[in-house]
Amino acid sequence: MRVEEVTVDWVTQALQQRYPGVEVTRMEHGRFVAGTGSKLQLKLSYNAEGERLGLPPSMFLKGGLDWHSVAFKASYQAEAIFFEAWRPRIEANLPRGYFAAHNDDQGLVLMEDLTLRACRFTSFSGAPLTADIAEKVLKLQARIHAALWEDPALPSLRSLGERVDHKFTDILLEPAHYARCLKERRGSTIPAAFHDEKRTMAALKANWALVDTGPQTFCHGDPHIGNMFFDPDGAPGYLDFQAYVRCTALHDVNYMIVGSLEPSERRAHERDLLALYLAELRALGVPDPWDPDEAWGRYRRHTIHGLTWFTVPPEMQPIEVVEAHGLRFGEAAGDYDLAGLLGV
Repeated sequence: MRVEEVTVDWVTQALQQRYPGVEVTRMEHGRFVAGTGSKLQLKLSYNAEGERLGLPPSMFLKGGLDWHSVAFKASYQAEAIFFEAWRPRIEANLPRGYFAAHNDDQGLVLMEDLTLRACRFTSFSGAPLTADIAEKVLKLQARIHAALWEDPALPSLRSLGERVDHKFTDILLEPAHYARCLKERRGSTIPAAFHDEKRTMAALKANWALVDTGPQTFCHGDPHIGNMFFDPDGAPGYLDFQAYVRCTALHDVNYMIVGSLEPSERRAHERDLLALYLAELRALGVPDPWDPDEAWGRYRRHTIHGLTWFTVPPEMQPIEVVEAHGLRFGEAAGDYDLAGLLGV
């Protein structure tokens, strides 16, 4: 789909899938934000039915709207399926969807324009969170996880290994590239045990086998700082549901804590943060999934996923972001004796 195809008639037909009788009477294209999923702001006026329903004066259309749409179509399709099938079942601070559809070539979503409620978007610069903000994010994660804990529909989702294997590892663990990254600042904290990309791959596979055991839930899959927003009152929310997986919940917990806190802050608070998260699950009606020792062990093993951050090419993420994550996950891997935990 091209931007010029986003017309008043197209948006009207899209909205009528969920809101019969609504017509868009006037539309103006606003900001265009390029990215893995491009986003086009639509400024809208409606007929009386649209006004009665309180549809907003602007939305964003997200999907494959520029040259790289074919390469990333699976991401667009996944996000459309999220808004079609999963978002309505999660009561948490996530963008609202007004239309979602996908086919073999595309996925499109009309979603909430969060600027209308004056949300603040975190800069994906590698700047860390503090432990008190991480507490709020963990409570948000617990709401997402609890909503679909051991849900019968989960087997329809990809596992963590199915999402990551080959699609990313063939690029990130290519031997010459891996060796170059180790020599740069981003690789300076990676423990010696993971200076061999084959050993890193073995560790990833060991963790994928582990996360397929025990209670499963819906995980965001990529809950880094750049996929967060904050309401004016400081309440956090999550964006970009393109990488979600069926997994154990501690994947999201580890990825956020280790990737978002400076190592000294993490060391001082992570046990308390993990306990807070588990208490929040219980408060939301989830029975104790693990005893404290098992939860701590599983949490630490998940670090291997984030460890591969140091190999992300700068074409995919800014180098300062890659360095920040590489240094944080590298230090955590050393703190935890990650190779020993995963038996590699």
